[in-house]
Amino acid sequence: MPRSDLLRRVMEHVYSDRVELTYDVAREHTIANMGAALEDFIHGYMQPEHAVKSAYAEFRSAYGHEMGDEAQGVDAECCSWVEQAHEDVAMVVAAGLPLTLSNARAAFERRPPFDGKKPA
Repeated sequence: MPRSDLLRRVMEHVYSDRVELTYDVAREHTIANMGAALEDFIHGYMQPEHAVKSAYAEFRSAYGHEMGDEAQGVDAECCSWVEQAHEDVAMVVAAGLPLTLSNARAAFERRPPFDGKKPA
């Protein structure tokens, strides 16, 4: 399966638990903020519901190895994103949209329907 299809499956996976989505959003924000891309750590054997957690663990290991830094720095970065992730997920819930990484990313980036503009 092409990597873009894998990423789409992960981004569109509907979570049943807000808390798990919140932590996966924080993990995804961490990977992106530290200069990497989630899709670089997603593999075909990963189930969408576990892919972000697995990708984060792989990123954490790779970052610590490549940068000569401790993985705890990655964890500290992730902790700093939890409040933002909580806000992103709350916006998704308030909009009545499915609990997906894609919707949380749209909320974070203030893309429709989270841009404050009313539909025409």
